[in-house]
Amino acid sequence: IVSLELVNEAIKQATRKTEQAWRITEVKWNSPIVISEHNKELHTSLMVLEDNKIRFEQYSSSVHAHGIVSFMQGRPSERLDIERIKQQFNEKIYHHEECYRELEEYGHEYKAIRELQLGNGKALARINVPHNSGHFDEFLMHPSLIESAIQTIKLLMKNEQLSLKSLAEITVLSGRSNADYCYIDAYNAYICDADGNVNIKIVGLSFDEPTVKKTESNSGDTIEHFLAESLASALYVNASEVNPDKQFVDMGLDSIIGVEWLQAINKKYQTRIHASKIYDYPTIRDFSAFLASQLEKAYA
Repeated sequence: IVSLELVNEAIKQATRKTEQAWRITEVKWNSPIVISEHNKELHTSLMVLEDNKIRFEQYSSSVHAHGIVSFMQGRPSERLDIERIKQQFNEKIYHHEECYRELEEYGHEYKAIRELQLGNGKALARINVPHNSGHFDEFLMHPSLIESAIQTIKLLMKNEQLSLKSLAEITVLSGRSNADYCYIDAYNAYICDADGNVNIKIVGLSFDEPTVKKTESNSGDTIEHFLAESLASALYVNASEVNPDKQFVDMGLDSIIGVEWLQAINKKYQTRIHASKIYDYPTIRDFSAFLASQLEKAYA
């Protein structure tokens, strides 16, 4: 989603257009843009189409995303009846801390959900962009707001591993106004202020859902063997020196090596386990049992 801000900036520089009312359609993400400690060149190409539309592509060594941008005449408006929507949900409210226990991978800047109510295929989140996340005037679509919509869907679907693949349409009516609510109806999202005035509307969100095949290699003993072998490699020691009941910190595992080790584990098992779990399950045997339980949930 952040990549769409780069599209906004590229179009502003190329056309000098500063309209706040935009519509972006047929957006598809082919591959994630991975930023490491090394600089990475990311290019945005623009092609003018008929009817005042612009096709964009973002690419480095391969195409990461593409879609079509159109400028809207005037400033159309749309309003939700927030009080009526609230009546669709029961009294159960999930607070900020509960939500982000399920969404551990997000940093502070992207934790905008303050309260959440869930219903049958619908959800309503009260949102507030965290401090130090940038001012609204800096963005056409504030990344924290868009991410809050994706997070709300993940919580609604009870699947934090959903990965955004495409969207049919995103309409930016007033991206620089404050936002107080995110309403989800199926795979459509409406980000609006306290009075229900819609700032951003997203239609037709589509997600990839990582799948894990149940195989013999996911058995407890094999997981423990892989963890021991991969930890030994990360620590530059022999596998025979890794005691399954010895604390990771006592074997020399620090936070930096821990993150690298978790990356290897997540790649192997197609998971998204946060590095903090190393401290919750601080031995090979404990962590193996935890990982096995996560894999069971994935293909249950």
